[in-house]
Amino acid sequence: MVRKVALGVIGGEQYVDALVDTGSTYCIVPRRMARLLGFDKGNRLGTKRVSVVGGWRTMDRHRLERIRVGTARVHGVPILVDQMGAGFNPVMLLGLAFLQRFNVTVDFDRNEVLFRARKSTKAR
Repeated sequence: MVRKVALGVIGGEQYVDALVDTGSTYCIVPRRMARLLGFDKGNRLGTKRVSVVGGWRTMDRHRLERIRVGTARVHGVPILVDQMGAGFNPVMLLGLAFLQRFNVTVDFDRNEVLFRARKSTKAR
């Protein structure tokens, strides 16, 4: 569990706890949190059919201005919105849309998750 993840939109930020999910391509935000951020069916970018445990679900697609975990920050993050189970509110899933930008280390002894920016592989 990562505490106090900042989900940013042009008008401000909302904070939520997150589960790191390396098996999820997208970051998934509970519907209630999406509404607090100003997202709804009227301003979605589309829908996405995704495989979940137990079958397939269609979720609304949106894009956050930024996601910030401590000093780790990613801009323009695609998210999906889902009606997650009661145990997940207000927890989100922090998927590869965010994680792929970092080398992630989980230190169980210190109870920490470290995000180190990956070195660019682009030619100069």
